[in-house]
Amino acid sequence: MALPAIKIEDKGEVLLKQRQIDYAPWHSTSLQGRKVVLQYLPATLSSSKTNMPLIDTLYQLEYPHSCRTVNIVNIGDSLWGTEFIAEHELRRHKKRTPLCSIIQDQNGNGKQRWSLPDNTATTMVINETGVIEFIHSGELSREQIDLVVRLSSPGISPAP
Repeated sequence: MALPAIKIEDKGEVLLKQRQIDYAPWHSTSLQGRKVVLQYLPATLSSSKTNMPLIDTLYQLEYPHSCRTVNIVNIGDSLWGTEFIAEHELRRHKKRTPLCSIIQDQNGNGKQRWSLPDNTATTMVINETGVIEFIHSGELSREQIDLVVRLSSPGISPAP
């Protein structure tokens, strides 16, 4: 199944230009042409902890440039009154890891368009033509993490 197209115009991609944060509209068609590990995350503390084992695994493997990771954070799923904190954390993370693709989904467009569950982290592997090869909502098992690595970067074996 192909990933349904979306455009996020309210905030969108978090960019770092001369050490200053800026935003640009983002369209899912920008994913085509490369393998992508896409993480759609609610703006909650628990979601970042849920996906840490996958992120740690990718960093330990010195994740190759043939695949990229795109993190879309749904600010609409943050607790009332914590939107500012979530936005601050995204900006801080972008400054720490400027090569990381971070998309700020202010209104939950991705969750709605892709019919994702509320307040749950979803991980996908999207191939070069935009087809979803793997999708899972919730915490990933060790076997699922290994599968994400194999699908997104053929020739790389996860550590035992």
